[in-house]
Amino acid sequence: MRGEAQIGKVTNAGQPTDEELAALKAQGYSTVINIRLPEEQDEPEGPKVEAAGMRYVSIPYNIGTLTPEHIRQVREAIESAPPGKVLTH
Repeated sequence: MRGEAQIGKVTNAGQPTDEELAALKAQGYSTVINIRLPEEQDEPEGPKVEAAGMRYVSIPYNIGTLTPEHIRQVREAIESAPPGKVLTH
């Protein structure tokens, strides 16, 4: 994935392609956390992630809207993720 960086079980990357999303489960991912704002997305990602057998969490923010609550939500989503790796983008 474009711009990929991994720390422990968490990978941060740019927007994955549909093919990359479909391959995540086989790579050991259990959860996808999407931080993109709705207006930045061409189409809903949640159904694709869930159809691939993974948990989908949407916590939309950008540098201009980021608050401590967003950070808390992302942390909670990572900590409560089923076993496996977590992708944030």
